[in-house]
Amino acid sequence: MQWYFGNSYSQGYIPTYTGNSEIKWETSQQTNVGVDLAFFRNSLDVSMDFYVKKTSDMLLEMPVPSFGGFANSPFFNAGDLKNTGFELVLNYRNQIGKDFHYNVGLNMSTYKTTVTALTSEYLSGSNSRTYVGGPIGRFWGYKQIGIFQSQEEIDNYVDKNGTKIQPNAKPGDFKFAKLGGEGELNDDDDRTFIGDPNPDLIYGFNLGFNYKNFDVSMAFQGTIGNDIWNTSKGTLATAGNQNALAEAYTDAWRQEGDIDAKYPRITNADSNNNYRASSFYVEDGSYLRLQNLQIGYTLPAYICQKTKLFSSCRLYLSGQNVFTLTGYSGLDPEIGVDNPLDMGVDNTRYPAARSFTFGVNLQF
Repeated sequence: MQWYFGNSYSQGYIPTYTGNSEIKWETSQQTNVGVDLAFFRNSLDVSMDFYVKKTSDMLLEMPVPSFGGFANSPFFNAGDLKNTGFELVLNYRNQIGKDFHYNVGLNMSTYKTTVTALTSEYLSGSNSRTYVGGPIGRFWGYKQIGIFQSQEEIDNYVDKNGTKIQPNAKPGDFKFAKLGGEGELNDDDDRTFIGDPNPDLIYGFNLGFNYKNFDVSMAFQGTIGNDIWNTSKGTLATAGNQNALAEAYTDAWRQEGDIDAKYPRITNADSNNNYRASSFYVEDGSYLRLQNLQIGYTLPAYICQKTKLFSSCRLYLSGQNVFTLTGYSGLDPEIGVDNPLDMGVDNTRYPAARSFTFGVNLQF
């Protein structure tokens, strides 16, 4: 790195990563109980697995204040946790008549994570907090409970002593729940858990059919019960160095009585801090996706034999990420996890691509 001193540049160095001399290995113990069954002359396979996993001295990255000058955060031993989960896999295959064969598969899993010990009072992610006794990465912030329609409504939103809870608000600003006892809205008393990125159920199923020379296969996947933090609803709500969301304009509050407005008033002077961390960002992330679809046709053997070039030929058309059913308004409900403390946080991640492929399988 070069630094400018006086009238010239000087070569210098800065640390980009800091270590932790007191760190130690993360350890885990896991107990599994499983059952594998087969029914109806092996037409139906059933597999069940229950597990308990205990992790000690779990490794996480410790956020470092920006004035420290480090590009990365060091790892540290954050505490202990316990995972319990259940997995179920079903596969059924059969045929109807001589030519129609089919198979159906289903897999489901659910888990519960409980933090049993921490080396600090709590852990903080970009929009989450983790305490002993709860799961990792629950969203933390204010409860957004509506939009102020008039100055009178703002003046009447007071605590038991008559103190205005949001004195800097204007008509069209977000209204946040007062969870503490008295005084204005504040971080210490009025923030709470507002969502959980951990799904209640992770599932998938596949379908396959064969009729004479035709074959079709489909693979679905999805989740139920998980929340997503849609960061773009705030970062792209106002025009700046990037395009703004269209709905931040079309669905903005404009006048008293706009009870269906989803966004606050359009302004360059947000005295109410409308886009603070709140339940406004939290959406249901449940989805169902057709991950893979393939349709194929195998040429009859006598045609292949006539060519004298190949013994078999199969033509197929396949699609990846064919469609997704979800109520999530972001680009893609399948977020992925880089840091457990920021699980379910969508920082406008580039969505999965949809692709279609035509192919030919030849056997010479």
